[in-house]
Amino acid sequence: MFNLKNRYLVWRFPYLRPRKYDGSIIPDYDYKFTDLDCYPDGWRKLIIGYCKRLNKILKRYGELHNFYITDAKEKWGTARLYYSGVSNGDCRRQIDELLFRLETESWHVCSICGKKATYASQGYVMPYCYECTKNPKIFTCYEPIEEPKDE
Repeated sequence: MFNLKNRYLVWRFPYLRPRKYDGSIIPDYDYKFTDLDCYPDGWRKLIIGYCKRLNKILKRYGELHNFYITDAKEKWGTARLYYSGVSNGDCRRQIDELLFRLETESWHVCSICGKKATYASQGYVMPYCYECTKNPKIFTCYEPIEEPKDE
């Protein structure tokens, strides 16, 4: 089942296909995972939405098949995505802006269920909604996420 779903994801977003560290294609790739699997389940919907926007930018500049992900990870409670293969400077600027928005928005999305995050764990920092902080499987301390203040 995952293979069929992952085949569709890679067909729709070719850059979600994992690559070797040098950027080359994995010849015997079996679709058991994609770069989307590097993120917690609560962020999947958010990241797929950003992939749709990313596709529009890449298609506009003819860079869809040049673009590839070099690193996809969670860092300090936010989604991070690093890439390579894009030569057009305007395209790179738009991608960088989009990925900055993804990073910022992911901090406000619960990493477990995808609802609005209102708490962040201490230590290994991750955003959570109130309901998910009550999950007994997650043993950690939480602090409320403060909204930025306009000055």
